[in-house]
Amino acid sequence: MSYAVGLVLQFVVFVVINRAPLRKSAVVAGPAGPGAAEPDTGGEARPSAAGVWREVFSPRRLGLFTAALLLMELAHTLGFSMFVPLLTGGATDRSWIAGTANACFALAAMISGVLVSGGTLGRWTRVRVPRIVLAGFGVQIVFGLSAAHPVLAICLYAVVGLLSGGDAALQSEVQDRWRPAGSAQAFAVFGAVQGPSQLVGSLLVAALLTCLSVGTVYLGTVVVLGLGSGLVLVLARSRAAAASPRADAPV
Repeated sequence: MSYAVGLVLQFVVFVVINRAPLRKSAVVAGPAGPGAAEPDTGGEARPSAAGVWREVFSPRRLGLFTAALLLMELAHTLGFSMFVPLLTGGATDRSWIAGTANACFALAAMISGVLVSGGTLGRWTRVRVPRIVLAGFGVQIVFGLSAAHPVLAICLYAVVGLLSGGDAALQSEVQDRWRPAGSAQAFAVFGAVQGPSQLVGSLLVAALLTCLSVGTVYLGTVVVLGLGSGLVLVLARSRAAAASPRADAPV
């Protein structure tokens, strides 16, 4: 059902609303003779693997953007690992709450992702990504405090799904900033850090759960990692704006 709804939404948004053509635009073939000009690759050669590490994780370059994405991914992964016990408390008769909340989140997130993927709403979202990310994790905090109330918890988690378009916009922004360093290599070095970080974070959560309640650990995870992601993104954008050179007027 989710895939069927997604296909309908994509058709409505991209074809009906945005008037996107159903057929791919034809690719104009360039001259193939011996005198044909070589395509302009532009820019410098791609940096080495060590250069990609420095580019992606250096605080002076893209490190803050990468850190914001990493914190967001960790917040989602670790928070979802506590999702079911948070809502059910280990009681099987409350499992419907977690299932319904997860289904509502998935549908709302799919709608949000389609809506913000292009057009005016997408541009509006990309400009306000830090605020939307902070708002989404703020709702997750309220959700964690309201886990004992089934209907309220389900509604709040659906709102989290609607605000997850900000998460997708953050991923897109960071990936765009990785392009000069080579997207494939940047993904590889990010994955090399993300995997061990999730493992360490999971072990830390497991250790905290031996002495603290699920709700406390969940709220702490969302506050530290989730809100931290939005705040780091605000700092990254402000530093990038201050460091960007101003265009000189033509002589």
